Amino acid sequence: MPLPPTPAGLRLDEDDGVVTLTLDRPEKLNALDAEMVEGLADVFEGLHDDGAARPVLVVGEGRATCAGMDRAIVSGDYAGEHADLDATVQRVYELVETYPAPVAVAARGALVGMGFLFATASDLLFVAEETRLAVPEISYGIVSDYGTTRLPELVGRRVAVEFLLTGDPIDPDRAASVGLVNAVVAPEEVEATARARLERIAEHDPSAVAGVLERIGR
Repeated sequence: MPLPPTPAGLRLDEDDGVVTLTLDRPEKLNALDAEMVEGLADVFEGLHDDGAARPVLVVGEGRATCAGMDRAIVSGDYAGEHADLDATVQRVYELVETYPAPVAVAARGALVGMGFLFATASDLLFVAEETRLAVPEISYGIVSDYGTTRLPELVGRRVAVEFLLTGDPIDPDRAASVGLVNAVVAPEEVEATARARLERIAEHDPSAVAGVLERIGR
């Protein structure tokens, strides 16, 4: 089945039953602008609609997976000036959470802000040893609606409060110890590790995989 159209700043490929979604704005460390956010929503809506339920691997071109939302967007009055964009951001998280096949993120360099929260919406997260993980929205005066609900579900209230209210970088090994990360591996191994897990899952009946994901909850 053909892949959905790919908007600017994103690439889609398929190999061995796994769809690879690449954030492709390396000159900005794959910081997400409005067009890329809308593109993510369009891509996942297309993947939902095509009914093939193919596992998705999310990676970033260049030296960082995602530096978060473009600073030009978050440095102003985000809530007042970008309400429509924020609604699309929330829609992206919902589409990832409800996708009927596993979504994995393979991160290196940096996974920050919306990139990090996108990864919490996904099913699997593999990070390179040097990856900078952070939710710095508080530093911009932004209350992350998704982060305040999702992170406590994953790591508990106390750890979520620490991460969300400091905005400080999270060491990958600590992230793994509290259940945010599946594995911390060498940078040259992170994408292959994530892909191998998805290819293993793709060997199983898609309806059974979807049923497990639905019953586990996200």
